[in-house]
Amino acid sequence: MFFSRQSARHGALLVSFGACLVQLAGCTVGPNYKRPAASVPVKWDVSPPWREAEPKDTVPKTTWWSLFHDDDLNGLETGLLASNQTLAASVATLQQARATAQIQNATLFPTVNVTPSAGGQRYSANRATGSNIQLGNVTQGSFVIPFNVSYEVDLVGKRRRTIEAAQAAYQANAADLENVRLVLTAELAADYFTLRQLDTEIALLHRTVQALQKGLDLVNSRHAGGLASGLDVAQEETLLNTTRTQATLLQQQRKQFEDAIAVLVGKPAPDFHLAPRELNAEPPNMDATIPSDVLERRPDIAEAERRMAVANAQIGIAKAAYYPSLVLFGQGGWNSANISTLLNASSGFWAVGADVAQDIFSGGALRAQTQFV
Repeated sequence: MFFSRQSARHGALLVSFGACLVQLAGCTVGPNYKRPAASVPVKWDVSPPWREAEPKDTVPKTTWWSLFHDDDLNGLETGLLASNQTLAASVATLQQARATAQIQNATLFPTVNVTPSAGGQRYSANRATGSNIQLGNVTQGSFVIPFNVSYEVDLVGKRRRTIEAAQAAYQANAADLENVRLVLTAELAADYFTLRQLDTEIALLHRTVQALQKGLDLVNSRHAGGLASGLDVAQEETLLNTTRTQATLLQQQRKQFEDAIAVLVGKPAPDFHLAPRELNAEPPNMDATIPSDVLERRPDIAEAERRMAVANAQIGIAKAAYYPSLVLFGQGGWNSANISTLLNASSGFWAVGADVAQDIFSGGALRAQTQFV
């Protein structure tokens, strides 16, 4: 009768402990993320064409530069998207963030592994033995097929917060990639049209030099005939040389923009050249609603919001360190000294258990980590 009461007491304790673990596993420490709220009217009282903003940062940016109808610019932008190293680094960072998120999602499942082994051993006949141990040479085989299972119970939501942080970081990196792509393509377009503007100015100066050279020739003829003074000749020469100097300075400035374009498209600057061409195209028609639409599609704003979500999830990860961790494990398989009996029922073995770990003293590191995040 005493044994049955003791067993019942132990069973009740186990059931109570298991119920506590189940309730604790449903908890998640740390604040739940909420997007920052701003004081805005319930309804915007605006008249067309004004309207309330609608975030559209996930809308594809497409090849916006094609609206200029410039084949040279289209080719340069295509080369930038294919060869720019800054853009390639952002793509690699996004791939790394995606892999990190996938790794964290995998922690929702238990890990299972198998490590089969086979071996044999021959014992010496002259070994030290006890009274009940067989004498002489002994050869013994060992064949094992063990399966190991382990799973860390997410008691206070540390794993869930980690997954939340990884997913938000992935989204932030995706927004950062879009921002880098937009900035680089816009920088290339700006440099390209600045270069074409310099081409136009240089061509104009070259025509001016030709006209001034004809004027100088005329003044020299007049001076030879006594109809112009030496001062007139000096003034014409000064104006001609000044114009030539301006053209040389603009040519050097053009080379700087040409080198900048070479870096953007991933080409060696000494081997990259763009043939001079004056601007002769009409600027594209711009819709009056474009400035508002551009603000709605800014990926840098979306990135900042996702970084805030990452920081919020890290608070829960830091607070989870105050609570114990519980790891469930199991092992089973077959073990036999003879391979012919390896898969017999009598060769089977199994073991189950749980490990609980809790930091007792950390010198204030846990509190400091929580304050840090």
